Amino acid sequence: MSKTKRILLAFLVGLFSLPLLFLLAEGVAIPSSIPAAELIHRGIFIFGMGSYFLIAAYLLSQRDPQVVRNDWPTIVALSLTLTVTAAIALAVEPDKSAAMEAAGIALLAVASSFAGSALAARAARH
Repeated sequence: MSKTKRILLAFLVGLFSLPLLFLLAEGVAIPSSIPAAELIHRGIFIFGMGSYFLIAAYLLSQRDPQVVRNDWPTIVALSLTLTVTAAIALAVEPDKSAAMEAAGIALLAVASSFAGSALAARAARH
C-alpha cells in the first residue's frame, strides 16, 4: 500500500474513534450501587480507546522495522481527529476540567498509536 493511501486510511480509521468515544463514554452502564463504579467505567474507557488505537496503528504499520521514524504521518493522521477535538475543547470550553479530559483522551490516542507502531516495528525486526 502506498504511503498516501495508508495516511488516508489512518485518517478514516481515526474518524471512527469519535463514535467509539461516545459509545464507551455513554453506552457502558455500570450500576451505581457498585462502590467503584466510576473507576470501573473509566478503566473500561481507557482500555477500549487505548486498545483501538494500539491495534489500528499496529495493523497500519506492519512489516517496517523503522516505522516510527519513517511513517510518523500515519500515526499523526490516526490520532488527528481526537487531537483537533481536544484543541477546540481547550479553546472554547468554559469548563476547563472537561477540556482537560479531552486533552487526556487525545494524549491517550497519540501514546497508544505510537505504542502500536513501536510494537509493529519490533515484530518486524524479529
